[in-house]
Amino acid sequence: MSEALKSLVEKVSADENLQKQFKACKTKEEQVALAKDLGYNITVKELEDASKVSDDQLDQVAGGYGNCTVYVSVIF
Repeated sequence: MSEALKSLVEKVSADENLQKQFKACKTKEEQVALAKDLGYNITVKELEDASKVSDDQLDQVAGGYGNCTVYVSVIF
C-alpha cells in the first residue's frame, strides 16, 4: 500500500463526512477522482490491491495468533 493511500485511509477513517463521500461513489474510478481532488495521488489498482486479504492473513486473524496487520478500508 502506497504512503498516499495509507494517509488517505487514516484521514477518511477520522472523518465521517469523507466516509459518506467515498461510500457514495459508484465506481473505484470515482473514488480515485475524489482522492485526487483531496490531494492524494492513488490508482484504481491500489484500491483493488488494498481490498484483498491473503489466505495467510485470514488464517492469522482467525487463529488469533501472530503479529498480523490487516487493513480494513473504510473507503471501499
